[in-house]
Amino acid sequence: MAHSRNRAQSSLEFLMTYAWAMVIIVSVFAVLFFVLSPPSPNVAFHSESRKFLLGGSEFSPGSPPSFKVKILNGTGRQIFLKGVSAGSGITITAPTEAEIGTSGITVQSGAFFEVRGEFDSSYPNRAGFEISYDSDYPNQKADFGVSGALPEGSFASPPPQAGCPADPSSCPDLMCREPSCDSASCSQTGAFVDFGQIDEACHDQTGCAAGTFDSCACDGAGACMVCVWRMCGFLPM
Repeated sequence: MAHSRNRAQSSLEFLMTYAWAMVIIVSVFAVLFFVLSPPSPNVAFHSESRKFLLGGSEFSPGSPPSFKVKILNGTGRQIFLKGVSAGSGITITAPTEAEIGTSGITVQSGAFFEVRGEFDSSYPNRAGFEISYDSDYPNQKADFGVSGALPEGSFASPPPQAGCPADPSSCPDLMCREPSCDSASCSQTGAFVDFGQIDEACHDQTGCAAGTFDSCACDGAGACMVCVWRMCGFLPM
């Protein structure tokens, strides 16, 4: 009997040791998986109307992040999709106003349609979009929710082009244009300085007093003006 008890005790100790070893191995693998493959952002979509069901959604990380939602017309009737509007931090990219037109997009009962959009940096981790449609009655609405955090760095500035300075403002100051860098060189493709705003490049022109910021201004189209007593006229070149 004593021999049997010793064998049973040895077997139990072996099983306990084996079980603890398995727990440690599984824990190590779980930690490695979490570190090497961190969880993706939990961006989720849902319908707030029983008449429209989500048939699937896709989230694409990028700069900017974008999404595509497939929606089922469960109204039991043909509808005419007349518009899609979005809340804070979301821009709808499809369907466009041109695609919708004046009569709307026809969606048969039981058919799917898609809504696509992009996130911007003002997205507050909870927003939504709304569709408007005509059916038996005009101008009906249905809401859809969007929630979840976006990936870190979603709106990071793109790296400068090769050969361009990190700060385009270090490019030579061009008359009444904002400095810019394009195709690896400083260029004159920058936006015009707004009407009435000063630009240092004007100060070397005839009629402008260097260092006197109220004597010259830009005309909003890439030329300098002489300003006297707040009255500006085109600078003869």
